[in-house]
Formats: sequence, structure tokens, C-alpha cells
Amino acid sequence: STSVQHSPLLQGALDGSLVVLDHIDRLPSETLASLASLIQSHFLVLPDGTTFLPAAWYDAIASSAADSRWTTQGREILRVDDDFRVLATAT
Repeated sequence: STSVQHSPLLQGALDGSLVVLDHIDRLPSETLASLASLIQSHFLVLPDGTTFLPAAWYDAIASSAADSRWTTQGREILRVDDDFRVLATAT
């Protein structure tokens, strides 16, 4: 069976951790745009369709679902914890 492991950044979003991104200025602009959405809005869609939703959105949808984890058309929907924070450094 296949198992998926999230990056430390995405795991931090799920756990509500503080994530430190060192030298963020070295990232490509496309990566920064994706990070901005996750950091500011707690929303991100990965290339495989996995979707990270802000806690309030997820909770509103989940309250009408039978299972606490669900998929939409085979794509996983995950909850970003309200306590998720990012500390970014640049040179």
C-alpha cells in the first residue's frame, strides 16, 4: 500500500505548529505565490488535488459529513489548524 507523508510545512499547517522558513527570498515566485495563499488564507490546492482548507470552512462542511475525513472525486480535503503560523526570514 502507498503512504503519503506531508512536508514539514504542510504537517505544521495540519498540526497548528509554528513553521520557520529560512531564506524565503530564495524561493521561485511561483512557490511564493502558493505559500502566500497558505500563510494568509490557510487555503492551498496541491497539484494532485489535495485541498487544505481554513478551519472554519472545513468545520462548516464537515458538520454535514458523516466522516471527519473525506474526499471529493478521490481528492483529499484537509483542515488547516487555526494556530498555524509561519516565521519567514530573508537576507
